[in-house]
Amino acid sequence: MDFCAAIPVLTITGSFGVPVEQALDIRAAMRDPGRLVELIRPIVAARREEPRDDLISVLVEAELKDSGGVAHRLTDAEIYSFAVLLLTAGSGTTWKQMGITLTALLQRPEVLDAVREDRALLRPAI
Repeated sequence: MDFCAAIPVLTITGSFGVPVEQALDIRAAMRDPGRLVELIRPIVAARREEPRDDLISVLVEAELKDSGGVAHRLTDAEIYSFAVLLLTAGSGTTWKQMGITLTALLQRPEVLDAVREDRALLRPAI
């Protein structure tokens, strides 16, 4: 369970440009959106000051046009909301599916062996 739960969170936080040790803090705060925002806030502030090659930088530099055609950048609150949504929705569904897939393969050793022997079976198995 912990193995499957860690991978999507590490992937998502990696796309944010977050180091692994900070990603583990974010993972620990997953059930508390307020705490998640506290952890994401300094990342957003840092990317506003100095953008990098990551998703948070893309979000802070993104320009949207309102109904009148006036361009504006996303607010910090909009970025926090998106990041929390991505973390909670993206990681939960992914780790649950990973767990289901691993359990199914481990309960059916002949299928696991077939996938090991023929990597073309990996995608259908997933």
